[in-house]
Amino acid sequence: MIFVAVAVAAAPVNDTFPGTTISGASCTLAGTTVEATKETGEPNNNFIPEADFVTESDLGGVSVWYTWTAPSSGTFHICVVPGIDESHPDTTLGVWTGLAVDSLTEVAFNDDTTGLRRGSWVMFGATSGTTYRIGVGGYGGDTGPFTLEWGTTDCVPPQTFISSPKVRGKKFSADFSATENVAGTVTFECSLDGGPFTACTSPFSYTAPGRGTHTLEVQATDAASNVDPSPATFTFETHGPRVP
Repeated sequence: MIFVAVAVAAAPVNDTFPGTTISGASCTLAGTTVEATKETGEPNNNFIPEADFVTESDLGGVSVWYTWTAPSSGTFHICVVPGIDESHPDTTLGVWTGLAVDSLTEVAFNDDTTGLRRGSWVMFGATSGTTYRIGVGGYGGDTGPFTLEWGTTDCVPPQTFISSPKVRGKKFSADFSATENVAGTVTFECSLDGGPFTACTSPFSYTAPGRGTHTLEVQATDAASNVDPSPATFTFETHGPRVP
């Protein structure tokens, strides 16, 4: 008889409430929901589907937890950034107060947010000395690595868009803009045909030496120095004599 040992993946250390204690006014740390589970009585005020897409709970049935006590009163931001790519895992994020997982009071909740694609972001007014329970989960039971960020400044990068592109012979022009979670100044940098990003403003214009294919990339940066990780891209064809 041959026995084969099968390794069983362990749940994250903060799988069960109240989870890992974190501290400080700002920090960034790595986490994961791989092999995370759900506890009886978890919040279900936002009806996020679990893996079977029948059962629902705020954290999608794959929760990990953090306990954080606010060091001061004021507005705080918390972000969960997917760790595989911009869409994986598809995260959910909640902040609650309370002593037990089945009797929590919601402070803030988010599924997806502009700028983080399938990441999550909340902003709330914290009270100094109050203990908050932070839960991270996955829409539809999606799991994977993530980065947790918190602080007093915006942690969500802007999302850049190119609009109204026009080609007239050798001339090209386009407008660009950005969406931002928190009102503030947004600046832009442009790259043409793989060149370095340099400061630019909308509208953008370019006169090509002749016929050819070109690619414009535009990335926005917000007042908190968050940079769009996925610049907006547009490829266009100019007309005229072919450039040797």
